Amino acid sequence: MRTLLGIGLVLACGVAAAQDKKDEKIDAKKLLGKWEGTIGKGGKMAVEYKDGGKVSAKVSFGEGKELDVEGTYKLDGNKLTQTMEIGGKEQVRTSTITKLTDTEMEAENEKGVKTTFKRVKAEKKKD
Repeated sequence: MRTLLGIGLVLACGVAAAQDKKDEKIDAKKLLGKWEGTIGKGGKMAVEYKDGGKVSAKVSFGEGKELDVEGTYKLDGNKLTQTMEIGGKEQVRTSTITKLTDTEMEAENEKGVKTTFKRVKAEKKKD
């Protein structure tokens, strides 16, 4: 399960981008919020970036297997570095964000695998 989570986090937060996007600066405010994407075959990941550099993720591997992790993140230009504790070990993943809009985020890992996330709309609070 740790291996699958590691793969998912690498997909979500890997490194390497096209040379023309190498130094592109990302609007950090657009990153804040909840995002959902798919990993591997049938896996899903929900990630929430919060103020103060906090991040939480829920990874679903299918067949009822899920894992919740929390950690920190830092955005430097278009490089997103996330630090999470998984299985008692600190895991650091750096990704290159190749696209970030109000509704969509694309990241590319060090192996060149791209992952697309869609923003989850915030639930309206009832009065």
